[in-house]
Amino acid sequence: MLEAFAILIGALIVGRLAAPFADSERHPRVRRATAALETPWPVWIIGVATAVVVWTVWGHVHPTATVHDEASYLLQARTFARGRFANPAPPLPEFFEQFHVIVSPTFASKYPPGTGLLIVPGVWLGVPALAPVLLVGVSGAFLFLLARRVANAWVALVAWIVWLSAPRTLDNGAHYYSENVSQALWLVGWWLLLEWRETARRRWLLGLAACIGWIAITRQLTALTYAIPVAAVVLPRVARRRDWGALGAVALGILVLTLIPLSNRAITGDWRKMPWSEYGRDYVPFDHLGFGFDSTPPRRALTPDMQAFWRLVIPAARQHVPPMLPMIFARRGLWMLTDMFGGQRVVLFPFAILGLVAAGPAISLAVISMLLLMGAYLLYPHNANWTIYYVETQPTLAFLVARGLWGVAVLVTPHGHRPRLRDAHRTVTPGAAVAVASMILLTLPYVHTVTTFMRRVRRFDQSYQRSFFERVAALPEPRSIVFIRYAPAHPIYRSLIANEPDLASARAWLVYDRGDDNARLVRLAPDRVPYVYDEAAGTLLRYPPMTSTR
Repeated sequence: MLEAFAILIGALIVGRLAAPFADSERHPRVRRATAALETPWPVWIIGVATAVVVWTVWGHVHPTATVHDEASYLLQARTFARGRFANPAPPLPEFFEQFHVIVSPTFASKYPPGTGLLIVPGVWLGVPALAPVLLVGVSGAFLFLLARRVANAWVALVAWIVWLSAPRTLDNGAHYYSENVSQALWLVGWWLLLEWRETARRRWLLGLAACIGWIAITRQLTALTYAIPVAAVVLPRVARRRDWGALGAVALGILVLTLIPLSNRAITGDWRKMPWSEYGRDYVPFDHLGFGFDSTPPRRALTPDMQAFWRLVIPAARQHVPPMLPMIFARRGLWMLTDMFGGQRVVLFPFAILGLVAAGPAISLAVISMLLLMGAYLLYPHNANWTIYYVETQPTLAFLVARGLWGVAVLVTPHGHRPRLRDAHRTVTPGAAVAVASMILLTLPYVHTVTTFMRRVRRFDQSYQRSFFERVAALPEPRSIVFIRYAPAHPIYRSLIANEPDLASARAWLVYDRGDDNARLVRLAPDRVPYVYDEAAGTLLRYPPMTSTR
Protein backbone atom coordinates (compact mmCIF):
# COMPACT_ATOMS: atom_id res chain seq x y z
CA MET A 1 0.00 0.00 0.00
CA LEU A 2 2.83 2.39 0.86
CA GLU A 3 4.37 1.84 -2.58
CA ALA A 4 1.15 2.76 -4.40
CA PHE A 5 0.56 5.76 -2.15
CA ALA A 6 4.13 6.95 -2.72
CA ILE A 7 3.66 6.75 -6.51
CA LEU A 8 0.52 8.88 -6.38
CA ILE A 9 1.90 11.50 -3.99
CA GLY A 10 5.25 11.59 -5.76
CA ALA A 11 3.58 12.15 -9.13
CA LEU A 12 1.51 15.04 -7.77
CA ILE A 13 4.58 16.64 -6.18
CA VAL A 14 6.52 16.32 -9.46
CA GLY A 15 3.61 17.92 -11.30
CA ARG A 16 3.42 20.81 -8.86
CA LEU A 17 7.15 21.47 -8.95
CA ALA A 18 7.39 21.11 -12.72
CA ALA A 19 4.36 23.25 -13.52
CA PRO A 20 6.26 26.58 -13.84
CA PHE A 21 8.76 24.96 -16.22
CA ALA A 22 6.12 23.13 -18.23
CA ASP A 23 4.09 26.15 -19.26
CA SER A 24 2.78 25.37 -22.73
CA GLU A 25 3.82 28.77 -24.14
CA ARG A 26 7.44 28.70 -22.97
CA HIS A 27 7.82 24.92 -23.11
CA PRO A 28 5.53 23.40 -25.79
CA ARG A 29 6.29 19.73 -25.09
CA VAL A 30 3.11 19.23 -23.06
CA ARG A 31 1.07 20.81 -25.85
CA ARG A 32 2.71 18.55 -28.45
CA ALA A 33 2.23 15.48 -26.25
CA THR A 34 -1.45 16.31 -25.81
CA ALA A 35 -1.88 16.75 -29.55
CA ALA A 36 -0.14 13.42 -30.20
CA LEU A 37 -2.49 11.64 -27.79
CA GLU A 38 -5.44 13.02 -29.77
CA THR A 39 -4.35 11.28 -32.98
CA PRO A 40 -5.48 7.76 -34.01
CA TRP A 41 -2.06 6.24 -33.34
CA PRO A 42 -2.34 5.96 -29.53
CA VAL A 43 -5.60 4.01 -29.97
CA TRP A 44 -3.86 1.39 -32.11
CA ILE A 45 -0.81 1.29 -29.86
CA ILE A 46 -2.94 0.79 -26.75
CA GLY A 47 -5.02 -1.92 -28.42
CA VAL A 48 -1.93 -3.83 -29.56
CA ALA A 49 -0.14 -3.33 -26.23
CA THR A 50 -3.17 -4.65 -24.34
CA ALA A 51 -3.37 -7.74 -26.54
CA VAL A 52 0.36 -8.40 -26.19
CA VAL A 53 0.23 -8.10 -22.40
CA VAL A 54 -2.74 -10.48 -22.16
CA TRP A 55 -1.11 -13.04 -24.47
CA THR A 56 2.08 -12.74 -22.40
CA VAL A 57 0.05 -13.53 -19.29
CA TRP A 58 -1.53 -16.54 -21.00
CA GLY A 59 1.96 -17.80 -21.68
CA HIS A 60 1.27 -20.20 -24.56
CA VAL A 61 0.57 -19.98 -28.29
CA HIS A 62 -2.06 -22.69 -27.79
CA PRO A 63 -3.37 -22.12 -24.24
CA THR A 64 -5.18 -24.96 -22.51
CA ALA A 65 -8.74 -24.46 -21.34
CA THR A 66 -8.43 -24.76 -17.58
CA VAL A 67 -11.94 -23.99 -16.28
CA HIS A 68 -15.01 -26.05 -17.23
CA ASP A 69 -16.63 -23.11 -19.02
CA GLU A 70 -13.59 -22.62 -21.23
CA ALA A 71 -13.57 -26.25 -22.36
CA SER A 72 -17.25 -25.93 -23.29
CA TYR A 73 -16.61 -22.77 -25.33
CA LEU A 74 -13.73 -24.44 -27.16
CA LEU A 75 -15.92 -27.45 -27.95
CA GLN A 76 -18.51 -25.03 -29.28
CA ALA A 77 -16.01 -23.16 -31.46
CA ARG A 78 -14.56 -26.38 -32.87
CA THR A 79 -18.07 -27.59 -33.63
CA PHE A 80 -18.91 -24.36 -35.47
CA ALA A 81 -15.59 -24.59 -37.32
CA ARG A 82 -16.89 -27.83 -38.85
CA GLY A 83 -19.97 -26.03 -40.14
CA ARG A 84 -22.55 -27.29 -37.67
CA PHE A 85 -24.24 -26.31 -34.41
CA ALA A 86 -24.11 -29.74 -32.76
CA ASN A 87 -22.45 -33.14 -33.06
CA PRO A 88 -23.91 -36.65 -32.91
CA ALA A 89 -24.36 -37.91 -29.37
CA PRO A 90 -21.47 -40.05 -28.15
CA PRO A 91 -21.87 -43.81 -27.73
CA LEU A 92 -22.79 -44.54 -24.10
CA PRO A 93 -23.05 -40.85 -23.14
CA GLU A 94 -22.57 -41.58 -19.43
CA PHE A 95 -18.85 -42.08 -20.10
CA PHE A 96 -18.54 -38.68 -21.82
CA GLU A 97 -20.30 -36.46 -19.25
CA GLN A 98 -18.67 -33.02 -19.27
CA PHE A 99 -19.43 -29.85 -17.34
CA HIS A 100 -21.53 -27.35 -19.35
CA VAL A 101 -21.88 -29.81 -22.24
CA ILE A 102 -24.96 -31.69 -23.45
CA VAL A 103 -24.27 -35.33 -24.31
CA SER A 104 -27.81 -36.34 -25.30
CA PRO A 105 -29.63 -36.07 -27.70
CA THR A 106 -26.63 -34.32 -29.25
CA PHE A 107 -23.08 -33.50 -28.20
CA ALA A 108 -22.74 -29.73 -27.87
CA SER A 109 -21.98 -26.82 -25.56
CA LYS A 110 -24.87 -25.54 -23.45
CA TYR A 111 -23.89 -21.92 -24.13
CA PRO A 112 -25.43 -19.51 -26.67
CA PRO A 113 -23.41 -19.24 -29.90
CA GLY A 114 -21.93 -15.72 -29.62
CA THR A 115 -18.58 -16.66 -28.10
CA GLY A 116 -17.93 -19.80 -30.09
CA LEU A 117 -18.59 -18.08 -33.41
CA LEU A 118 -15.93 -15.45 -32.71
CA ILE A 119 -13.37 -18.09 -31.73
CA VAL A 120 -13.87 -19.98 -35.02
CA PRO A 121 -11.32 -18.00 -37.12
CA GLY A 122 -8.67 -18.74 -34.50
CA VAL A 123 -9.57 -22.44 -34.65
CA TRP A 124 -9.17 -22.40 -38.42
CA LEU A 125 -5.76 -20.73 -38.04
CA GLY A 126 -4.70 -23.14 -35.30
CA VAL A 127 -4.63 -20.35 -32.68
CA PRO A 128 -7.95 -20.59 -30.79
CA ALA A 129 -6.87 -17.93 -28.26
CA LEU A 130 -6.67 -15.33 -31.02
CA ALA A 131 -10.22 -14.00 -30.56
CA PRO A 132 -10.12 -13.63 -26.75
CA VAL A 133 -6.78 -11.81 -26.95
CA LEU A 134 -7.95 -9.48 -29.71
CA LEU A 135 -11.21 -8.79 -27.88
CA VAL A 136 -9.36 -7.66 -24.77
CA GLY A 137 -7.23 -5.49 -27.04
CA VAL A 138 -10.42 -3.97 -28.46
CA SER A 139 -11.63 -3.33 -24.91
CA GLY A 140 -8.42 -1.48 -24.07
CA ALA A 141 -8.53 0.60 -27.25
CA PHE A 142 -12.17 1.61 -26.84
CA LEU A 143 -11.76 2.37 -23.15
CA PHE A 144 -9.10 4.86 -24.21
CA LEU A 145 -11.29 6.21 -27.03
CA LEU A 146 -14.31 6.69 -24.80
CA ALA A 147 -12.37 8.27 -21.94
CA ARG A 148 -10.61 10.61 -24.35
CA ARG A 149 -13.94 11.61 -25.82
CA VAL A 150 -15.81 12.36 -22.59
CA ALA A 151 -12.80 13.76 -20.71
CA ASN A 152 -9.35 14.24 -22.30
CA ALA A 153 -6.44 12.19 -23.61
CA TRP A 154 -4.54 12.26 -20.30
CA VAL A 155 -7.54 10.95 -18.38
CA ALA A 156 -7.90 8.26 -21.04
CA LEU A 157 -4.28 7.20 -20.63
CA VAL A 158 -4.68 6.90 -16.86
CA ALA A 159 -7.97 4.99 -17.21
CA TRP A 160 -6.29 2.46 -19.49
CA ILE A 161 -3.26 1.89 -17.25
CA VAL A 162 -5.45 1.60 -14.14
CA TRP A 163 -7.69 -0.95 -15.87
CA LEU A 164 -4.88 -2.98 -17.44
CA SER A 165 -2.79 -3.15 -14.27
CA ALA A 166 -5.58 -4.75 -12.24
CA PRO A 167 -4.61 -8.42 -11.75
CA ARG A 168 -8.19 -9.55 -12.32
CA THR A 169 -8.27 -7.80 -15.71
CA LEU A 170 -5.25 -9.79 -16.83
CA ASP A 171 -6.55 -13.03 -15.35
CA ASN A 172 -10.02 -12.76 -16.92
CA GLY A 173 -8.53 -11.66 -20.24
CA ALA A 174 -6.34 -14.75 -20.45
CA HIS A 175 -9.30 -17.14 -20.55
CA TYR A 176 -11.82 -18.35 -23.13
CA TYR A 177 -14.61 -16.49 -21.34
CA SER A 178 -17.78 -15.09 -22.93
CA GLU A 179 -17.36 -11.96 -20.80
CA ASN A 180 -14.40 -10.94 -22.97
CA VAL A 181 -16.89 -10.75 -25.84
CA SER A 182 -19.57 -8.81 -23.95
CA GLN A 183 -17.03 -6.40 -22.43
CA ALA A 184 -15.61 -5.46 -25.85
CA LEU A 185 -19.06 -5.05 -27.41
CA TRP A 186 -20.24 -3.09 -24.36
CA LEU A 187 -17.51 -0.48 -24.94
CA VAL A 188 -17.77 -0.44 -28.73
CA GLY A 189 -21.52 0.02 -28.45
CA TRP A 190 -21.13 3.04 -26.19
CA TRP A 191 -18.76 4.65 -28.69
CA LEU A 192 -21.28 4.03 -31.48
CA LEU A 193 -24.02 5.53 -29.30
CA LEU A 194 -21.98 8.72 -28.85
CA GLU A 195 -21.34 8.91 -32.59
CA TRP A 196 -25.03 8.52 -33.37
CA ARG A 197 -26.06 11.05 -30.73
CA GLU A 198 -23.77 13.66 -32.28
CA THR A 199 -24.31 12.95 -35.98
CA ALA A 200 -27.72 11.19 -36.19
CA ARG A 201 -26.26 8.95 -38.91
CA ARG A 202 -28.08 5.65 -39.00
CA ARG A 203 -24.98 3.58 -39.67
CA TRP A 204 -23.87 4.16 -36.09
CA LEU A 205 -27.24 3.02 -34.80
CA LEU A 206 -27.03 -0.08 -36.99
CA GLY A 207 -23.64 -0.87 -35.47
CA LEU A 208 -25.05 -0.34 -31.99
CA ALA A 209 -27.96 -2.69 -32.72
CA ALA A 210 -25.51 -5.32 -33.98
CA CYS A 211 -23.48 -5.00 -30.75
CA ILE A 212 -26.57 -5.43 -28.59
CA GLY A 213 -27.73 -8.37 -30.71
CA TRP A 214 -24.36 -10.09 -30.42
CA ILE A 215 -24.24 -9.55 -26.66
CA ALA A 216 -27.72 -11.11 -26.57
CA ILE A 217 -26.50 -14.28 -28.32
CA THR A 218 -23.58 -14.37 -25.90
CA ARG A 219 -24.97 -13.34 -22.50
CA GLN A 220 -28.72 -12.65 -22.51
CA LEU A 221 -29.03 -11.11 -19.04
CA THR A 222 -26.04 -8.84 -19.68
CA ALA A 223 -27.59 -7.72 -22.98
CA LEU A 224 -30.83 -6.77 -21.22
CA THR A 225 -29.08 -4.59 -18.65
CA TYR A 226 -27.07 -2.95 -21.43
CA ALA A 227 -30.03 -2.32 -23.72
CA ILE A 228 -32.26 -0.62 -21.13
CA PRO A 229 -30.15 2.54 -20.56
CA VAL A 230 -29.21 2.64 -24.25
CA ALA A 231 -32.90 2.63 -25.17
CA ALA A 232 -33.48 5.41 -22.64
CA VAL A 233 -31.03 7.53 -24.62
CA VAL A 234 -32.04 6.50 -28.14
CA LEU A 235 -35.85 6.53 -28.02
CA PRO A 236 -36.37 10.12 -26.77
CA ARG A 237 -33.92 11.44 -29.38
CA VAL A 238 -35.62 9.48 -32.15
CA ALA A 239 -38.94 10.95 -31.04
CA ARG A 240 -37.61 14.52 -30.94
CA ARG A 241 -36.01 14.16 -34.37
CA ARG A 242 -39.04 12.25 -35.71
CA ASP A 243 -36.53 9.92 -37.31
CA TRP A 244 -38.70 6.83 -37.04
CA GLY A 245 -36.77 5.09 -39.78
CA ALA A 246 -33.82 4.89 -37.42
CA LEU A 247 -35.73 2.28 -35.45
CA GLY A 248 -35.19 -0.03 -38.40
CA ALA A 249 -31.84 -0.78 -36.76
CA VAL A 250 -33.82 -2.97 -34.37
CA ALA A 251 -34.34 -5.35 -37.29
CA LEU A 252 -30.61 -5.94 -37.49
CA GLY A 253 -30.47 -6.83 -33.80
CA ILE A 254 -33.40 -9.22 -34.28
CA LEU A 255 -31.67 -10.78 -37.28
CA VAL A 256 -28.64 -11.54 -35.12
CA LEU A 257 -30.95 -12.99 -32.47
CA THR A 258 -32.32 -15.56 -34.94
CA LEU A 259 -29.14 -17.53 -34.33
CA ILE A 260 -30.61 -18.51 -30.94
CA PRO A 261 -33.62 -20.53 -32.20
CA LEU A 262 -31.49 -22.03 -34.97
CA SER A 263 -28.95 -23.18 -32.40
CA ASN A 264 -31.69 -24.43 -30.07
CA ARG A 265 -33.28 -26.49 -32.85
CA ALA A 266 -29.98 -28.10 -33.82
CA ILE A 267 -28.96 -28.95 -30.25
CA THR A 268 -32.17 -29.75 -28.37
CA GLY A 269 -34.49 -30.59 -31.27
CA ASP A 270 -36.85 -27.73 -30.37
CA TRP A 271 -36.24 -24.06 -31.25
CA ARG A 272 -37.96 -23.03 -28.00
CA LYS A 273 -35.71 -25.08 -25.71
CA MET A 274 -32.47 -23.43 -24.64
CA PRO A 275 -29.49 -25.79 -24.25
CA TRP A 276 -28.67 -23.94 -21.00
CA SER A 277 -32.07 -24.90 -19.54
CA GLU A 278 -31.89 -28.48 -20.77
CA TYR A 279 -28.43 -28.88 -19.24
CA GLY A 280 -29.81 -27.51 -15.97
CA ARG A 281 -32.59 -30.10 -15.93
CA ASP A 282 -30.05 -32.82 -16.69
CA TYR A 283 -27.50 -31.93 -14.02
CA VAL A 284 -28.26 -28.84 -11.86
CA PRO A 285 -32.01 -28.15 -11.52
CA PHE A 286 -31.37 -25.49 -8.88
CA ASP A 287 -29.15 -23.48 -11.26
CA HIS A 288 -31.77 -21.10 -12.69
CA LEU A 289 -33.00 -17.52 -12.57
CA GLY A 290 -35.27 -16.77 -9.63
CA PHE A 291 -35.45 -17.43 -5.93
CA GLY A 292 -35.80 -20.51 -3.80
CA PHE A 293 -34.10 -23.88 -4.02
CA ASP A 294 -35.38 -26.37 -6.60
CA SER A 295 -35.04 -29.83 -5.04
CA THR A 296 -36.00 -31.63 -8.27
CA PRO A 297 -33.47 -34.43 -8.84
CA PRO A 298 -31.37 -34.19 -12.01
CA ARG A 299 -32.49 -36.24 -14.98
CA ARG A 300 -29.05 -37.78 -15.44
CA ALA A 301 -26.91 -39.58 -12.88
CA LEU A 302 -24.13 -37.31 -11.61
CA THR A 303 -20.48 -38.27 -11.78
CA PRO A 304 -18.48 -37.99 -8.52
CA ASP A 305 -16.90 -34.66 -9.48
CA MET A 306 -20.29 -33.26 -10.43
CA GLN A 307 -21.63 -34.35 -7.07
CA ALA A 308 -18.74 -32.51 -5.40
CA PHE A 309 -19.59 -29.43 -7.44
CA TRP A 310 -23.19 -29.69 -6.26
CA ARG A 311 -22.07 -29.67 -2.64
CA LEU A 312 -20.03 -26.52 -3.26
CA VAL A 313 -22.70 -24.41 -4.98
CA ILE A 314 -25.87 -25.63 -3.24
CA PRO A 315 -25.40 -23.34 -0.17
CA ALA A 316 -25.52 -20.22 -2.40
CA ALA A 317 -28.66 -21.53 -4.11
CA ARG A 318 -30.38 -22.30 -0.79
CA GLN A 319 -29.62 -18.81 0.55
CA HIS A 320 -30.84 -17.09 -2.60
CA VAL A 321 -34.13 -15.77 -1.22
CA PRO A 322 -35.55 -12.21 -1.32
CA PRO A 323 -34.80 -11.32 2.34
CA MET A 324 -31.11 -12.02 1.68
CA LEU A 325 -30.84 -9.80 -1.43
CA PRO A 326 -29.37 -6.72 0.31
CA MET A 327 -26.65 -8.85 1.89
CA ILE A 328 -26.03 -10.72 -1.38
CA PHE A 329 -25.75 -7.42 -3.28
CA ALA A 330 -23.31 -6.03 -0.70
CA ARG A 331 -21.10 -9.14 -0.78
CA ARG A 332 -20.99 -9.29 -4.55
CA GLY A 333 -20.32 -5.56 -4.76
CA LEU A 334 -17.45 -5.86 -2.30
CA TRP A 335 -15.85 -8.65 -4.32
CA MET A 336 -16.40 -6.70 -7.55
CA LEU A 337 -14.70 -3.64 -6.05
CA THR A 338 -11.87 -5.85 -4.78
CA ASP A 339 -11.10 -6.81 -8.38
CA MET A 340 -10.16 -3.18 -9.03
CA PHE A 341 -9.11 -1.95 -5.57
CA GLY A 342 -7.74 -5.05 -3.86
CA GLY A 343 -4.46 -4.96 -1.93
CA GLN A 344 -2.34 -1.84 -2.27
CA ARG A 345 -4.65 -0.58 -5.02
CA VAL A 346 -7.08 0.46 -2.29
CA VAL A 347 -5.39 3.89 -2.42
CA LEU A 348 -7.16 4.37 -5.76
CA PHE A 349 -10.63 4.04 -4.26
CA PRO A 350 -10.93 7.63 -2.93
CA PHE A 351 -10.14 8.93 -6.42
CA ALA A 352 -12.94 6.77 -7.83
CA ILE A 353 -15.32 8.42 -5.35
CA LEU A 354 -14.12 11.85 -6.51
CA GLY A 355 -14.60 10.76 -10.12
CA LEU A 356 -18.14 9.66 -9.31
CA VAL A 357 -18.91 12.98 -7.64
CA ALA A 358 -17.67 14.80 -10.75
CA ALA A 359 -19.51 12.51 -13.18
CA GLY A 360 -21.44 14.03 -16.06
CA PRO A 361 -24.32 12.54 -18.10
CA ALA A 362 -22.16 10.17 -20.15
CA ILE A 363 -20.50 8.73 -17.05
CA SER A 364 -23.84 8.54 -15.26
CA LEU A 365 -25.06 6.24 -18.06
CA ALA A 366 -22.05 3.97 -17.49
CA VAL A 367 -22.61 3.90 -13.73
CA ILE A 368 -26.32 3.16 -14.18
CA SER A 369 -25.45 0.30 -16.56
CA MET A 370 -23.01 -1.04 -13.98
CA LEU A 371 -25.64 -0.99 -11.23
CA LEU A 372 -28.26 -2.52 -13.51
CA LEU A 373 -25.87 -5.37 -14.34
CA MET A 374 -25.34 -6.12 -10.68
CA GLY A 375 -29.05 -5.76 -9.97
CA ALA A 376 -30.09 -8.10 -12.78
CA TYR A 377 -27.73 -10.84 -11.59
CA LEU A 378 -29.48 -10.76 -8.23
CA LEU A 379 -31.92 -13.05 -10.03
CA TYR A 380 -29.18 -15.65 -10.36
CA PRO A 381 -27.61 -17.59 -7.48
CA HIS A 382 -23.83 -17.75 -7.46
CA ASN A 383 -20.98 -17.50 -4.99
CA ALA A 384 -20.09 -13.88 -4.25
CA ASN A 385 -16.44 -14.31 -5.22
CA TRP A 386 -17.35 -15.43 -8.77
CA THR A 387 -17.01 -11.90 -10.15
CA ILE A 388 -16.50 -12.85 -13.80
CA TYR A 389 -20.16 -11.90 -14.37
CA TYR A 390 -19.25 -8.27 -13.66
CA VAL A 391 -16.22 -7.85 -15.92
CA GLU A 392 -18.04 -5.08 -17.80
CA THR A 393 -17.98 -2.90 -14.66
CA GLN A 394 -14.19 -2.70 -14.48
CA PRO A 395 -13.56 -0.16 -17.30
CA THR A 396 -16.09 2.19 -15.67
CA LEU A 397 -14.34 1.91 -12.32
CA ALA A 398 -10.98 2.57 -13.98
CA PHE A 399 -12.36 5.68 -15.66
CA LEU A 400 -13.77 6.98 -12.38
CA VAL A 401 -10.30 6.59 -10.83
CA ALA A 402 -8.70 8.44 -13.74
CA ARG A 403 -11.26 11.22 -13.62
CA GLY A 404 -10.70 11.71 -9.89
CA LEU A 405 -6.92 11.61 -10.22
CA TRP A 406 -6.96 14.16 -13.00
CA GLY A 407 -9.23 16.46 -11.02
CA VAL A 408 -6.86 16.38 -8.05
CA ALA A 409 -3.84 16.92 -10.32
CA VAL A 410 -5.47 19.99 -11.88
CA LEU A 411 -6.46 21.42 -8.51
CA VAL A 412 -3.11 20.96 -6.74
CA THR A 413 -0.83 22.14 -9.56
CA PRO A 414 -0.70 25.95 -10.00
CA HIS A 415 -2.07 27.32 -13.26
CA GLY A 416 -3.95 30.58 -12.80
CA HIS A 417 -7.67 29.78 -12.95
CA ARG A 418 -8.69 26.73 -10.92
CA PRO A 419 -11.79 25.03 -12.35
CA ARG A 420 -14.32 23.16 -10.28
CA LEU A 421 -13.74 19.44 -9.85
CA ARG A 422 -16.73 18.74 -12.10
CA ASP A 423 -15.15 20.75 -14.95
CA ALA A 424 -11.51 19.72 -14.41
CA HIS A 425 -11.61 17.20 -17.27
CA ARG A 426 -12.02 20.09 -19.73
CA THR A 427 -8.74 21.65 -18.60
CA VAL A 428 -5.29 20.36 -19.59
CA THR A 429 -2.74 22.10 -17.41
CA PRO A 430 0.99 21.51 -17.85
CA GLY A 431 1.39 20.57 -14.19
CA ALA A 432 -1.42 18.02 -14.30
CA ALA A 433 -0.04 16.52 -17.52
CA VAL A 434 3.42 16.18 -15.98
CA ALA A 435 1.89 14.63 -12.86
CA VAL A 436 -0.05 12.07 -14.90
CA ALA A 437 2.95 11.27 -17.11
CA SER A 438 5.08 10.80 -14.00
CA MET A 439 2.51 8.52 -12.41
CA ILE A 440 2.33 6.35 -15.53
CA LEU A 441 6.13 6.07 -15.75
CA LEU A 442 6.33 5.20 -12.06
CA THR A 443 3.55 2.62 -12.52
CA LEU A 444 5.19 0.74 -15.39
CA PRO A 445 7.43 -1.39 -13.09
CA TYR A 446 4.30 -2.34 -11.14
CA VAL A 447 2.54 -3.34 -14.38
CA HIS A 448 5.55 -5.49 -15.29
CA THR A 449 5.49 -7.13 -11.85
CA VAL A 450 1.76 -7.87 -12.07
CA THR A 451 2.11 -9.23 -15.60
CA THR A 452 4.99 -11.52 -14.59
CA PHE A 453 3.11 -12.74 -11.53
CA MET A 454 -0.10 -13.45 -13.46
CA ARG A 455 1.90 -15.25 -16.16
CA ARG A 456 3.27 -17.61 -13.48
CA VAL A 457 -0.25 -18.12 -12.11
CA ARG A 458 -1.69 -18.97 -15.53
CA ARG A 459 1.20 -21.29 -16.38
CA PHE A 460 0.66 -23.11 -13.09
CA ASP A 461 -3.10 -23.30 -13.72
CA GLN A 462 -2.51 -24.86 -17.13
CA SER A 463 0.19 -27.29 -16.03
CA TYR A 464 -2.25 -29.79 -14.47
CA GLN A 465 -4.29 -30.39 -17.61
CA ARG A 466 -1.52 -29.59 -20.08
CA SER A 467 0.79 -32.31 -18.77
CA PHE A 468 -2.03 -34.86 -18.95
CA PHE A 469 -3.02 -33.94 -22.52
CA GLU A 470 0.62 -34.12 -23.60
CA ARG A 471 0.89 -37.64 -22.17
CA VAL A 472 -2.25 -38.69 -24.03
CA ALA A 473 -0.94 -37.16 -27.27
CA ALA A 474 2.26 -39.19 -26.86
CA LEU A 475 0.44 -42.55 -26.80
CA PRO A 476 1.77 -44.70 -29.65
CA GLU A 477 -1.60 -45.94 -30.91
CA PRO A 478 -3.47 -43.84 -33.50
CA ARG A 479 -6.81 -44.49 -31.75
CA SER A 480 -7.31 -44.93 -28.03
CA ILE A 481 -9.71 -44.67 -25.08
CA VAL A 482 -8.41 -43.19 -21.85
CA PHE A 483 -10.49 -44.08 -18.79
CA ILE A 484 -9.86 -41.38 -16.20
CA ARG A 485 -9.95 -42.35 -12.53
CA TYR A 486 -10.05 -39.14 -10.49
CA ALA A 487 -8.30 -38.93 -7.12
CA PRO A 488 -10.43 -38.30 -3.99
CA ALA A 489 -8.90 -34.80 -3.77
CA HIS A 490 -9.50 -34.01 -7.44
CA PRO A 491 -9.92 -30.21 -7.99
CA ILE A 492 -13.54 -29.86 -9.02
CA TYR A 493 -13.00 -26.73 -11.12
CA ARG A 494 -10.51 -28.61 -13.29
CA SER A 495 -11.58 -31.39 -15.63
CA LEU A 496 -9.67 -33.83 -17.80
CA ILE A 497 -12.80 -34.86 -19.70
CA ALA A 498 -12.59 -32.64 -22.78
CA ASN A 499 -13.20 -34.35 -26.12
CA GLU A 500 -13.03 -33.32 -29.74
CA PRO A 501 -16.41 -32.56 -31.37
CA ASP A 502 -15.98 -35.32 -33.96
CA LEU A 503 -15.61 -38.38 -31.78
CA ALA A 504 -15.49 -40.73 -34.76
CA SER A 505 -12.20 -39.27 -35.99
CA ALA A 506 -10.76 -38.21 -32.62
CA ARG A 507 -7.38 -39.73 -31.82
CA ALA A 508 -8.31 -40.30 -28.18
CA TRP A 509 -11.54 -40.51 -26.22
CA LEU A 510 -11.23 -39.07 -22.73
CA VAL A 511 -13.90 -40.72 -20.58
CA TYR A 512 -14.80 -41.52 -16.99
CA ASP A 513 -13.51 -44.70 -15.42
CA ARG A 514 -16.65 -46.64 -14.49
CA GLY A 515 -14.99 -49.77 -13.19
CA ASP A 516 -16.25 -53.05 -14.64
CA ASP A 517 -18.68 -51.10 -16.82
CA ASN A 518 -15.70 -49.94 -18.93
CA ALA A 519 -15.91 -53.21 -20.85
CA ARG A 520 -19.10 -52.01 -22.59
CA LEU A 521 -17.31 -49.06 -24.18
CA VAL A 522 -14.29 -51.20 -25.07
CA ARG A 523 -16.57 -53.62 -26.93
CA LEU A 524 -18.25 -50.76 -28.80
CA ALA A 525 -14.89 -49.47 -30.08
CA PRO A 526 -12.72 -52.51 -30.83
CA ASP A 527 -10.39 -50.39 -33.00
CA ARG A 528 -9.37 -48.27 -29.99
CA VAL A 529 -6.72 -49.30 -27.50
CA PRO A 530 -7.92 -48.70 -23.92
CA TYR A 531 -5.84 -47.07 -21.19
CA VAL A 532 -6.58 -46.05 -17.63
CA TYR A 533 -5.24 -42.88 -16.04
CA ASP A 534 -5.02 -43.04 -12.25
CA GLU A 535 -4.83 -39.44 -11.04
CA ALA A 536 -3.80 -40.36 -7.49
CA ALA A 537 -0.91 -42.54 -8.67
CA GLY A 538 -0.11 -40.38 -11.71
CA THR A 539 0.00 -43.45 -13.97
CA LEU A 540 -1.26 -43.92 -17.52
CA LEU A 541 -1.33 -47.67 -18.25
CA ARG A 542 -2.97 -50.10 -20.62
CA TYR A 543 -6.40 -51.09 -19.40
CA PRO A 544 -6.00 -54.67 -17.94
CA PRO A 545 -9.14 -56.26 -19.44
CA MET A 546 -7.66 -55.58 -22.86
CA THR A 547 -5.16 -58.42 -22.47
CA SER A 548 -7.92 -61.00 -22.14
CA THR A 549 -10.25 -59.69 -24.86
CA ARG A 550 -7.80 -59.35 -27.71
